[in-house]
Formats: sequence, C-alpha cells, structure tokens
Amino acid sequence: MALAVEQTSPEPEEEERLLTAYALGDREAFTQLVGLIGSRLYGFVCRFLRDACLAEDVYQEILVKLAKNASGFDRRAKFNTWLYRIARNACLDELRKKKRGKTLNIDNPDDRRENGLETLPSDTPPPDERATMAELGKKIAEAVANLPEEQREVFLLKEDGGLTFAEIAETLGCGLETVKSRMRYALARLRSALAREARLFGMADKI
Repeated sequence: MALAVEQTSPEPEEEERLLTAYALGDREAFTQLVGLIGSRLYGFVCRFLRDACLAEDVYQEILVKLAKNASGFDRRAKFNTWLYRIARNACLDELRKKKRGKTLNIDNPDDRRENGLETLPSDTPPPDERATMAELGKKIAEAVANLPEEQREVFLLKEDGGLTFAEIAETLGCGLETVKSRMRYALARLRSALAREARLFGMADKI
C-alpha cells in the first residue's frame, strides 16, 4: 500500500462557515461540521493515543472544546491548524494524566476499519489478496505506532489530518524545515520497517 504524502480533505472555507454559523446560534451547523471532520479527526486521535477506548473519550472531549471555543476562533487562522492544535493538546494532556497499557487490537478487522487503520481498497479484491492486504495493513499500523513521537505526530497530522507542512509547523510551533525533516525521517523509517514485508508480499513497488 503506497504511503501517500498528500491527502485531500473538506474545504476549510466550508468548515469555517459552519463553525461561524454555530457560534451565531445555528446548532445544526455543528452537526454538519462534525460530519465533515469527524472521521479524520477520530482517526488522528486513535492513532496518536494507540488506545481505541481512550480515543473515544478524548475525541468527545475535543468536540466539546470545539463547541465551547467556536466564538473565539480567530478568522485569521486556518481552521485545520486551530482544530488540530486543540486535538494534539488534548491527546498530550491525556497521555500525561494516564499511562494505560491497553492498545488497539490491530489484528481485529473491525478495529482497523473503525479507527482509521483499514487499508483495503473500496472495490473488494479476491480473498487471497484481501488476506495479503490485511496483513500488510497490520504491519503498516505497527510501523506507524512505533515511530518516535515527534515523527509520528507529524506523519499523523499530514496523513490523518490532511494539514500542509506549513500548517503542521504552525500547529506544533516549530520551523517548516523541522517538520519536513521529521516527515522525511518518518517515511524512511516506515519504508525500512516495511521493506521485508513488501518483498514477501510482492508489493515492493507500492511502498
């Protein structure tokens, strides 16, 4: 499975419009906003924390913070940058408070699908190819989880959050070149970690 660097996401203008509408009293706008950002936001939180149960609580906490701070959103800022700064800080706060040993069961296809770790294409392949992709998906999830924290958060902000490198730099409060460097190291580690499996599965050209 190719490790794509670029990823499309809903137009920030629409997200900002819905947030503004909610701040002005349109409660339905918040429901629509969550519909736009919920899946990728939850995927980010789950892979950041590596704990599906904990991720659900933190995800809900982030939505509460989003609602409470809607009126304080600085329109000069990018919505994605603002959102993922809130999400990252919430994750870091939770990790500081709790040191849990339970991790996401990446052997369970339902867990992978529900938590953003599913790697099967939308058109169903033959059973043998499904088994191959599921096994490689497991290895990818493990490799991402084992990245050093600074590299992993850049990778997740890019892949799950869909942020640009400039937005990631603003979110993390570090330089653009630092972010790019961390991403390069993250991708190099992932390719190295997955090289053996890719050769075994005959997918070396896809990693």
